[in-house]
This record gives sequence, C-alpha cells and structure tokens, in this order.
Amino acid sequence: MASGGLKLMVALLGPSVFSACDSTRSSQAEAHYDVELPVVEPQGPVYQDADLELKAGPAVPCPAVGVLAPQAGQTRWAVPVSITARSQRHIPGGAMLFSLLMDSQFYRPVLSSCKPTFAARQLNPGETVNAHVVFDLPPLTPPLKLIFEPFIIGRQAVKAQVLLPSSPVQP
Repeated sequence: MASGGLKLMVALLGPSVFSACDSTRSSQAEAHYDVELPVVEPQGPVYQDADLELKAGPAVPCPAVGVLAPQAGQTRWAVPVSITARSQRHIPGGAMLFSLLMDSQFYRPVLSSCKPTFAARQLNPGETVNAHVVFDLPPLTPPLKLIFEPFIIGRQAVKAQVLLPSSPVQP
C-alpha cells in the first residue's frame, strides 16, 4: 500500500521535480569556471580575472639583522601586493599563498619581515587588501615572477602570475 502511494506521488510530482532539477543543472552549466582556465604567462604587474585582481610593485630591500636575518649571500626583499575580491566569491589571502620564480628556481616567503605581517584571512566581495610578501633571495636576476595560488571555492584552481616591476640595485 505504501509503495502504491509513493508511485502515485512520483507520477503526480515527477514533471515539476524534474524541471526543478533541470533548471538547477542548467544554471550550474552556465557557471564561469566549468572548464579549467588556461595558465597565461604574465605580461606585467597586474593579473585580473572575474574573481580577483592581483597587483605587485617592485621589491624593496627589507633590512633584517640577528637571528632572523637571511642566510649569508641572500638579501631580504619585501614585495608590495594588492589583492581585490571582484566577484561574490571569498578570496583567501596571506603570505603563504605566494611563491616567487627567479632563474627557474622557486622561493617561498618568509614570515620574518620589516613590514607588518600579511596575516592569512578571507577577503569579502569587493574588499581590497594591501600588504607585503617577503622573500630571502640571492642577487636579483630579472625577470621576477610572483605567483599567487589561492583556493577559491566554486571554481577551478587559480594560478595568478605577475611580473615584478624593476627593483632597485641591491643594498
């Protein structure tokens, strides 16, 4: 008896339930990031897509002494960055989401800095954060490519890349 009632309910509600499912499916099919975005070689200091904008300035010397100083042969550099959340998605931000590519070598940021710490946080839609990402590097050899890889819910992997503008002569 219960099975007969269920069949009757499915028969009566079927078309409306299926059309609701179809409309949900079709709206998901129109999402911006159903396919992976191609990785584009950076052309300058600005990266922009539908969700975020990343801007980078030239690296500036970041003096450090004592136990927190860089290793011998390296200099500490602070890279000014600006991240803007351009869509309704929340954009993670923080120093550890960056890396720097120089001479086919990747460098990870250091948390010891002459600038205020770039704390990990979520950017709300429309919000901008200005901060510095700090690296200990050997003598600079342009081009310097800054890479930002946040995990943004609802889209394919992001690999925002920018070229740093020319930096001053090393101290």
